[in-house]
Amino acid sequence: MASKYQPLTDFLLKQNGKSVTISFDKINSILGFDLPSSASDTNAITWWANDTKSHVQTLAWLNAGYKTQNVSSTIRNNEINFVKESNESSDLKFVRDEMSKDDELYKLAEYGVPRTHIECLIWFRENEGKVVDNDALRGKLVPGATEDGYPYSARKPIPADRIVSEPHYLHAGIRGWYKPKGEKIVGFDKENRKPIWEGSDDFVQALQTGTGDSLEEYGKEVEFDANRKWTVINYDHNGPASRYYEITGGYIQRCYENNIPIGIVFKEGENQNKILGLGLITKVSKNKLEYKIEPYKMSQQSTFSFVKKDFDTIGS
Repeated sequence: MASKYQPLTDFLLKQNGKSVTISFDKINSILGFDLPSSASDTNAITWWANDTKSHVQTLAWLNAGYKTQNVSSTIRNNEINFVKESNESSDLKFVRDEMSKDDELYKLAEYGVPRTHIECLIWFRENEGKVVDNDALRGKLVPGATEDGYPYSARKPIPADRIVSEPHYLHAGIRGWYKPKGEKIVGFDKENRKPIWEGSDDFVQALQTGTGDSLEEYGKEVEFDANRKWTVINYDHNGPASRYYEITGGYIQRCYENNIPIGIVFKEGENQNKILGLGLITKVSKNKLEYKIEPYKMSQQSTFSFVKKDFDTIGS
């Protein structure tokens, strides 16, 4: 059951600034009810404390990646200042995330998979079976961009959420592979309508597939069993849809060689994308143009020691 303070979380998740100051009247409007008197009287500092043990309302801003700051000063003006957690706090949050640092996918960092990339894979796993629109995968159109604008230049990154702690893209929204352009997004160039990337990402993150019934020229590259569970994807770069943009540079091969899973998107129809969870590339042709992908099972992942320092580096 969602908390009654969830609307505040949703509001903060849509904010892009590092600092957001909101009046009590605005918070009341967002929530749909008035804050208790303890939020503005002599107990206010305690009520707005970043303490989840004794205050359930605290999760409303912590889950959005914010903390309250200078409460004793801001309440004099009947407002609260929320400040986005620093990179260090985000990295530590990644380790102690509610899904547990022992999650097998976190260990992909040993192969050099960036933190945000790993969190996107967790998103695909946790949302398996859901149908989402295009904006949920590639972000919302930036005002002034054309409807068919290239995702990087015409789409704003998806804001951080409870699973992915940084702005991100899940897929570009067209048939085929998607590889992040960098390790993480650190800003947005409004003039050129594109994100500002930092670092590098050497792995493919996701694949959009379909059938002849759901997308033009797909053929039957994905197969389902009697229970409508997908069993295999035979992806062919030589197929009739070869005019689509494809990725080169060894990023696909690197996932294959290291058992790095990828997110799977099945296009059911216009603006309808079913999340099939995670897949594993199990076979690559000699000319590296044909790929066999099967459902990823956690037991398929190679095991190795969890290296805590990989997640403690500030600004990684």
